[in-house]
Parts: sequence; C-alpha cells; structure tokens
Amino acid sequence: MMKIRTLATIGIALLYGSIIITSCGGQNEDHDEADHEHEHGHDRDYGDGDHTHIYTCPMKCEGSQSDQPGECPVCGMELEHSDEPLEHGSYHIDFRSDPEKLAASASNTLSFNPKNNKDENALVPLELRHEKKIHLIIVSTDLAYFEHIHPEYNGVNYQIRVVGKDEAFTKERGMNETEFTEGGDYLMFLDYVPTDATGQLDKIPLSVSGPPRTDTPLGSQRMSWAADGYALELSADRDLVVNASIELTIHITLDGEPVTDLDNYLGALAHMVVISEDTEEYLHVHPMESATDGPDVMLHTNFPKAGKYKVFMQFNHDGVVRTTDFVLGVM
Repeated sequence: MMKIRTLATIGIALLYGSIIITSCGGQNEDHDEADHEHEHGHDRDYGDGDHTHIYTCPMKCEGSQSDQPGECPVCGMELEHSDEPLEHGSYHIDFRSDPEKLAASASNTLSFNPKNNKDENALVPLELRHEKKIHLIIVSTDLAYFEHIHPEYNGVNYQIRVVGKDEAFTKERGMNETEFTEGGDYLMFLDYVPTDATGQLDKIPLSVSGPPRTDTPLGSQRMSWAADGYALELSADRDLVVNASIELTIHITLDGEPVTDLDNYLGALAHMVVISEDTEEYLHVHPMESATDGPDVMLHTNFPKAGKYKVFMQFNHDGVVRTTDFVLGVM
C-alpha cells in the first residue's frame, strides 16, 4: 500500500512504510498484492487462544493494538477497548476513468472500487472516517496544485465528476467534483478504512493531456501564510528532525485579531496533508483535542525521513473552507 498513514488526536496520523505507485496505463489501475505494504509501527499478533484484552486506536492506525490501555503510538488518540483485533489484510482501489484518457478542460468520470486482494469479488464495505468513506487528495507532481475531495458511492462504486470547460460545479468546489484546466502529471492519494481492518492508502498517478502546467519548485522553508486578511504562523515545539514526536501549532488571525470561532471541517478544527518533495511520503494530520475554537490549532506528527515537505492546511471560518500551504525542511 503506501508509505504513510494518518495521525491525530481528534483525527489520525498516516505514516506508510512503503508507498505504492500503481501503473497508469490508460488511467485503468490494477494493483499487485505484493506492492501493498504498511509500516505504522510494530504490529502485534494475537492468537485465537489469547484472552488478552485488546485496545485499539479509534482511527484504526496500524500498529496501534495493545494489551494495555494508553495512547496510540501513531496518532496519540486514546486507545479503545475492543477485544477484537483488526484485520491485517491487503486492499487496493481499482480505478477507472470514462473516457479512458483525461484531457484538460474536458469532462470525465473517475470511478474507484475498493478490492480485497485475497478475494477480488468480495464486497469491501468502508467505514466513515471524518464524515467520509474516502478522502481523495489530488496534487500535481510539483505539489503546486492541491485538492481535497470525496468520491460518492452510487451503489456500484465511488465516483468523482470532472467538470468540463463549459460546465459548472453542482454545488461548490471541494465536494465530490473536480476539474483539470491544465495538462500534466498528477497524483491521487486515497485514504479509506475497510470495515474491521486497518486504514489503507493508495497512490495512483494520473496523466492529463493538454497544455502542461509550469513546474514550480518547492522553494525554501516557509512557515507563514497570508491571504484575504488571514495570517497563519506555523511553529514547532522542537527542531524538525526525523522520527521524532513533534507538536505543530498554527496560530490564526484575521485582520490582526485572533480567530477564536473556527468552524468544524469534516469533524475537526482543521485538516493537514503533508507530502515530501519527492511525493514518496504522505501524512494526513488532524488537530489534537482543544477546549477552544482557535486561534491556536495544535497537531501532532512524525516525519519519516529528511528533506523538504509541502504542508497543506485547511480550516473553516465563516462558512468558507480555506486552503493554506507551508514548506518545512526536516533534518
């Protein structure tokens, strides 16, 4: 599967040990079972004869199961008593596009069908996680473009509508529709949880024909963002180093005044996606529990390797979801 998994205290931390890059021949994706791996910590085996109490992260982070109460080693959430170990099965998303080839400014339908590698014909029901069954992150390979949307189930598979040049979004951007106004190479990260199994993450490359995007370098470290009167400052409780538990704080102001009335966005005060410059590392981060609705949003994460990371943070204020971005250098 992938090299990351999600993390949060009110959400989750995604830290995959191995990212799978599926082939994109004609935008139809078949995944090799041998390519699906996870590395979210140290897994623990529970035999059928064991009567040990089992505690599991409510976000189903892989490696979170324990015979003692405590906190999830991946995302920091309080472990819940279950006595039912999670399945360590292997899953993948079967991807199709219609028409088969995507073109800039052209309409299309993207379909996603969860599959169990042990039984391709078995139904794979998905659980709600942060109000959605699949979180789909689309980025350009240079990480200059970002979108967070959610495929909807139509009774057969999960779908996204791609809006054409002369078409309009049914509701608004950021729901279950997208558009490609420029050609080039993109990546789709799909985050989902099969029932009674650990969380999964697929990475699927996407090629869009047409005038290509201009490649934009990541640039140097940038820990501030400002637009439309909002100013965000990102800070960390320690040096940004590999394999360390790091608490990130984002301070949000509007016209110089602290924002203390953030609205929930998909069940949390914010959503953060962190992707390494080479796109091999992916983290989906959610805030820790807070007694306030701003101006500070705290998130807990762990960087698996050194290098530069692009950070996309989304928050909801006055009914508008805003997407911000930062660049972090990890040693």
